[in-house]
Amino acid sequence: KYNYERFQEIPTMYYLIASLEDIVDIMKWVARDMISFNIKLSEHAKKVIEDNVLSLHKYYELFYKFGEERVTDLYKHRHLVLDEVKKPAKKFGHEEIIIVNKMAQITELIVNLTQTKMILEL
Repeated sequence: KYNYERFQEIPTMYYLIASLEDIVDIMKWVARDMISFNIKLSEHAKKVIEDNVLSLHKYYELFYKFGEERVTDLYKHRHLVLDEVKKPAKKFGHEEIIIVNKMAQITELIVNLTQTKMILEL
């Protein structure tokens, strides 16, 4: 916090950290729900969860190696994840819908983090 040359970025960095904490909290609550519901997830629900984790990996790469193509890739991936959540909603059980929708929030948070990273790159 002290002696940081670009001090105007400090609030933005705090926002990044707080958003990452929100993502971890969502994952924690999803894990708790999965335990309390005691359900076996369908293959499609597992894929949605895996795609959200992939979004985190894509954001990690974007954060340390920022580039327009990475931003574009992340946005395309976001739309794919959201489409996966919406298309077979009838196939999901009630508990799976809760879990999948919570995981979809992560994708939106990652998009916000991407926008924040673009601000830092200005």
